[in-house]
Amino acid sequence: MSTTDAFHVYDTTLRDGAQQEGLNLSVADKLNIARQLDGLGVGYIEGGWPGANPKDTEFFRRAAAELDLKHARLAAFGSTRRAGTAAADDPQVAALRESGASVVTLVAKSHDRHVELALRTTLDENLEMVRDSVEHLRAQGRRVFIDCEHGLASFEDIHHMAKAARYAGGFGIVRPQNQERSTITRCLNAGADGVMIPLIHTAEIARQVVHTFRYAVPDDHANRLLIAMVESVEAVRNLDAILDVEGIDVFFVGPGDLSQSMGYSPSVPAGGKRAQEALDLIDETLRRIRAAGKQAGTLAVKQDVAHLVAQGAQLLYYHADPFLVDGVNAMRGLADARGRVR
Repeated sequence: MSTTDAFHVYDTTLRDGAQQEGLNLSVADKLNIARQLDGLGVGYIEGGWPGANPKDTEFFRRAAAELDLKHARLAAFGSTRRAGTAAADDPQVAALRESGASVVTLVAKSHDRHVELALRTTLDENLEMVRDSVEHLRAQGRRVFIDCEHGLASFEDIHHMAKAARYAGGFGIVRPQNQERSTITRCLNAGADGVMIPLIHTAEIARQVVHTFRYAVPDDHANRLLIAMVESVEAVRNLDAILDVEGIDVFFVGPGDLSQSMGYSPSVPAGGKRAQEALDLIDETLRRIRAAGKQAGTLAVKQDVAHLVAQGAQLLYYHADPFLVDGVNAMRGLADARGRVR
């Protein structure tokens, strides 16, 4: 395919598009969709985030052997190197390099506030992270695109929300986006009463997280909450070893990501339920956590609370969305009734 043409379509169906509710693509599905997109003449196909998602790592491995693209180039999505680490030594950059994709799209912070509060580094270092990552990948023969991410809640926002929760008599628990020491430390320093750390797949990861947690608040960690998220088949397979790690207060079973790691959709449509195999594994994992004498938690919806408590769940996380949906439906019902009276 020529890369000198003036215009090409860059398709994100296999990564960003695959995150929409009710859509759960297998590796085989992604390979078939890539063939269809290639047939349409799409120039670039973003295949996923190798190294962050096992399914995406597998997709790139199989794509190298099974895809014969006529028009498109596969792009691997990922982040720039971390602050203070050379791109050549960064595990995430290595995963992008080893994916075999000829194109890499790097997500980078483009707002100074996000650089200073989220990455906790300087503007100069942020630019160096981008430069070093691009230079390294270009030297490996990759074409590189930059996705200038805008970000969401900042650490300043966490500080204000934690303060508001404390003034109201509550507590602020934050779920960082990753296990990076700087991210966890910043959340705790911003005033979070606890952190819920994602993607605890192995005992080694759990030990590293405990070390980071205690390093961040050495004199106060006994008064903070450390929650480890068990949300993959790999984590369940390694559960006994993970539960042996001292220093974790709650082991939280994440039903969405656990379901996705089993090949099912992470989302549940209104009025629907997860695949029974996923529900059974969630229940079994909760029982194993409690049998080990540990604290168990999970995501709940109103109709499942009694069942999950019976399985051993002690910390129940409830999204605000159902309250809003119920409230809107109630208001619509009142409005309809009032309209009929008139």
